[in-house]
Amino acid sequence: RSIIEFEVPEEAKTLVAEEKKLWEAIQGSKGDDGTDTYDLVNKLNEMINDASIGGTDADWEALIESLKSTKRFLFEEMSKLRHLVAKVKLPFVLEHIENILENKDKLVVFGHHRDVLKAIADKYNHGKSVLVYGAMSNEERDLAVQRFQNDPECCLFVGSMSVAGLGLTLTAASHVIFAELDWVPGKLTQAEDRLHRIGQEANSILIQHLVFEDSLDTFMAKKIIAKQKSIDAALNRRD
Repeated sequence: RSIIEFEVPEEAKTLVAEEKKLWEAIQGSKGDDGTDTYDLVNKLNEMINDASIGGTDADWEALIESLKSTKRFLFEEMSKLRHLVAKVKLPFVLEHIENILENKDKLVVFGHHRDVLKAIADKYNHGKSVLVYGAMSNEERDLAVQRFQNDPECCLFVGSMSVAGLGLTLTAASHVIFAELDWVPGKLTQAEDRLHRIGQEANSILIQHLVFEDSLDTFMAKKIIAKQKSIDAALNRRD
């Protein structure tokens, strides 16, 4: 697992700074409804800052959801900002993908927002890419997976983490990129495991997180990857 940091362009500096301000506000002790969130925030910070602390993925997700319910407005604003940042980051992501595909290897890209994912897939829509997102039928998803797995001309699988990150087999690739980040370690691991399944011939999987320098995503990616390593060690998974 590695983190690729892009230099923040001028048009993104305000967005990145605003993200940090919102995260600091979310960690305040009072929720929108006056609820004291001190214990929730303390526990979340412990889990973020110390990869060795126990707790399941369900515990981690429950903490985030609890904060969302008491800090709803701030999390909604954060969601809008993260979408804007993802769109500004898109040209950097496309350039990185272009460099990888020059090696003729198959590649999987995960993200969240459909417009971001569609822009990535559309650049290679001449038989070279497939896109999987929530509005598709199960049959359409299966056809996309089979094409990626079996068609040597189809080199790029682009998928929504919430849909394509579960249940699919993408063992034709040994390289996965996260164009956008999820804050729950288990969701990232589930997405990674689409490649690391029975039938995978590669000795290892290369996982890259694409982020802006000194952004909230950079901070979170480093903490979450450390948490994933801790979970892997606890489960005796191969490093």
